[in-house]
Amino acid sequence: MMDHCWVQSLPFDAKIATPFAYFGCMQCQTRQLTHAGESVHLFKCHGRLAPARFLFDETHCPACLGEYHTRAKVLAHLRVAHQCRQQLIGQRMRCQPQPGAGSSNDRELEERLDRAQPFLQAFGPRVNNPRQIEFEAHDESLLEDIYLAMLDAEEESDLELIIRREISKHPVSWTICKHTLHHFLEFFSQQDAEVLKFSFEDVRSCVIKLENPDAWSFLHAECTRDGRQLSTDISVWEDWFACMACSPPCEWQQLQPLPRSLSRQRIILHAYAGRRRRGDIEWYIDEVAKCHPEVVIHVASVDIVIDAGFGDITKEATRSYWVGHIRQGHVVGFLAGPPCNTWSRARHHVLTGTHGPRIVRTPDAPWGRESLRLRELQQVSIGTLLLGFAFQCIVALALHSGTGFVEHPKDPEESHMVSIWRLPVLRAILQLPNIRLLHLAQGLFGAPSAKPTTLLVLGMPGLEMEFHSNRVTRELPKGASVGKDHLGQFHTAPLKEYPPSMCRALAFALCSEVICTECDGSNVPAELIDRCTAMTNQLFGQFIGHDDG
Repeated sequence: MMDHCWVQSLPFDAKIATPFAYFGCMQCQTRQLTHAGESVHLFKCHGRLAPARFLFDETHCPACLGEYHTRAKVLAHLRVAHQCRQQLIGQRMRCQPQPGAGSSNDRELEERLDRAQPFLQAFGPRVNNPRQIEFEAHDESLLEDIYLAMLDAEEESDLELIIRREISKHPVSWTICKHTLHHFLEFFSQQDAEVLKFSFEDVRSCVIKLENPDAWSFLHAECTRDGRQLSTDISVWEDWFACMACSPPCEWQQLQPLPRSLSRQRIILHAYAGRRRRGDIEWYIDEVAKCHPEVVIHVASVDIVIDAGFGDITKEATRSYWVGHIRQGHVVGFLAGPPCNTWSRARHHVLTGTHGPRIVRTPDAPWGRESLRLRELQQVSIGTLLLGFAFQCIVALALHSGTGFVEHPKDPEESHMVSIWRLPVLRAILQLPNIRLLHLAQGLFGAPSAKPTTLLVLGMPGLEMEFHSNRVTRELPKGASVGKDHLGQFHTAPLKEYPPSMCRALAFALCSEVICTECDGSNVPAELIDRCTAMTNQLFGQFIGHDDG
């Protein structure tokens, strides 16, 4: 059984498309799924530091003199840089461990550099022909304690129970335990058995049995993370959603959403808002709000450039905060256009004289291809997480009488191209009442190209009529949006912003439902109002932002 593996995707409330690891803790007797592997669990639960933490105490690698700016990155470097790690072990390097990943000290270093400072190579004296040694794969203390426990055993003692008890006293992973038992078998001799109450053959057969993962029932139990059962196989979740889409529970047809808040304060979340400009959705929402003084509409721009804490969707606490207020009925509207760069059909176009972004998702691997560069893996991870948050908010609003939409490019329909509209999770969401798909072309509203678009719409019954009345042309434009301009900017970048007439239609349809309910004097928490007011973006920008694929 392998302790470590890669999984392509997990449910949207987890960290998606990032490296996870199976981890069997022999002391806790649990099989878990951890984001950073066994070292985090061993430190948090048992106070055991990763051995590589003793090889450095600054933000540079003492072997190759690479400056990584944070200690967490040095540790990550030493985990994969075998030559550096083996050289430091060979030099008998022993440093006092310093605060590492997750510490306030390391976070301060990371924030000071804004995660933008690249790796730097320093110069200085180095060891010539260094002696290279690797960490021991086994646990020496566990090895010794197993033998001493057998040495102290009584005549009629259960040998297997003795070894199991000794193993359970040590905070080690299944991998280290297995290596330790294997090391024991390699060096255990007839002479070692002469002083024991057990025969040489009995000891060997018992250790061979315990070396097999089948001897440990918890290694085959349901995988857990943070105390919850969790499957690591994406196909399990895909099949589950596909079944829900084909055969939704009959209770869904009688679903009665919980009532929304009837406070005078109406909160709308605008996720991934981008820059403000005249004629954007928020601009039109403000215009509509002026005509309805009986309500106060707050549009919170949930974007990391607006608020580094409550706008950072990659943080689980941030996602829980906003979804929690939706579930309490405090948030009544949601609008989002999750980044489509990793899903874009433009990746299939070959650019003359240059290399465009590679295809990173396929219909068979919509959550990311198995082999990706680190930068591509980061793009896929973030893109999936942001899409998942949008789906989560729409579902939560569907259960609490909310309204809103999620926008994404229309399904290209070619079988070799990927699309979010074919995902089983999306088909399952469509089974909820009051949710539908709406297709349109942004070119009819003033976009420079046709830009076929699909909206996942919750409520907003007047949206189709608003779109019809806000068209600026009956003919689709002939322009193309593939390639780069004279400044090296991808032509797809301006298409991230909706044309003004499309924004007007969306804003009017959204506001007509947000303001349709009367006020009853109830109150939204003052803390939430203050937070949303602080995240109302009033800074109109001139720069769109690059579309790097």
